[in-house]
Amino acid sequence: DTLSKLSDSDVALFNSLLSDIFVNIVSTSDAERNEVEEALREIMKEQKPPLEMSNHQISKVLQLHSALDQRIGCVIFGEPGTGKTTAWRSLKTALGKCGMLVDCH
Repeated sequence: DTLSKLSDSDVALFNSLLSDIFVNIVSTSDAERNEVEEALREIMKEQKPPLEMSNHQISKVLQLHSALDQRIGCVIFGEPGTGKTTAWRSLKTALGKCGMLVDCH
């Protein structure tokens, strides 16, 4: 996955280059990503209390989704209280809302 290795500004540049080269083409992964992102934003609003996620956080959750699509598993690590559990739980709920089976261990 190229995007997870790029900085936020480089992701925008990379996507811009791809859209210039492949004009009017929407990949199935883009369509799925948009569906998952929409479900993710809905889930954040439905939480009690509602969770506020920045575009950067949404991007990181979508990168987790991409990593899990390409690998058997992955590890999320970081400081306590930084949203690791919220990220994977939100992704799991969003994928379920989109009708995708999620298996967590």
